[in-house]
Amino acid sequence: HNSDLFDVGLVFPSLAAMEREIVFICSGETDGDAKNALDGWMDVDLTARGVADAEKAGESLKAKGCRFDVVFTSSMKRAVKTAWAASSACDSCSMPVINSWRLNDRHYGELQGMDRAEAAKACDLSAVDVAPPRVDCADGRHPCNDAAYASVPRRSLPGG
Repeated sequence: HNSDLFDVGLVFPSLAAMEREIVFICSGETDGDAKNALDGWMDVDLTARGVADAEKAGESLKAKGCRFDVVFTSSMKRAVKTAWAASSACDSCSMPVINSWRLNDRHYGELQGMDRAEAAKACDLSAVDVAPPRVDCADGRHPCNDAAYASVPRRSLPGG
């Protein structure tokens, strides 16, 4: 249930009757990616290469004639900065950008921040239906300890 997301047609009535396309862009390379770590809900930043990759994606979209009416991102700074860089490079900067924690990456529980090889030994991450080991609320990696999620009911937060 994505109660903090909204029906674009209700908020932007002029878009309701338009044919729309959805474009998905993964975040550019992060500091965690460069270290081969599982980022999950860790709010890691983009590397210079990540910013360049996002700008290149925006330039490619511009060459295809894409313009954005609205952008949705997770609340992670890597996603927000990727959206900014791609939109700027696409010359599509006047639309609303909606951030929602519900679009955040998977929370990897106790595996979060670990090297991918270490995590693979600890848990079969290739299996989509296998949950990673849960992280206790007392652990600093649990989102209940992050001020960014203070308004989110604890029962709604993932822990792994």
